[in-house]
Amino acid sequence: SPLAAVVMTASLLSLAGIPPLAGFVGKFYLFSAVMDQGYTAIAYIGFVMSMVSVYYYLSVVKVMFLNEGEGLPDVPVHGALKFTLVFTMLITLVIGLYPTPLAQMAIAAAQSLFR
Repeated sequence: SPLAAVVMTASLLSLAGIPPLAGFVGKFYLFSAVMDQGYTAIAYIGFVMSMVSVYYYLSVVKVMFLNEGEGLPDVPVHGALKFTLVFTMLITLVIGLYPTPLAQMAIAAAQSLFR
């Protein structure tokens, strides 16, 4: 299913921390917070490990698009599943492009824990 493969690719790129997807914003906030606390060595290790993970994520993408699917059953994507796939991919992109509302809610939730 080409649609499922595209959504899986977007999800893997988000996990890898590629901009402008939501995973990039999450990693950016995480590494910024770690560096603000003075743990730059840990932030660098995390960054390097994130780059290593890109290789593994892209190997899955390579298999999805370049390998022959002989002997594998077709996976039909209809109706609600198609809507859900497209919706989640769009949400991943929107959060990556405009993370402010979600970040503000997370800050408010974290502050409420320490009151």
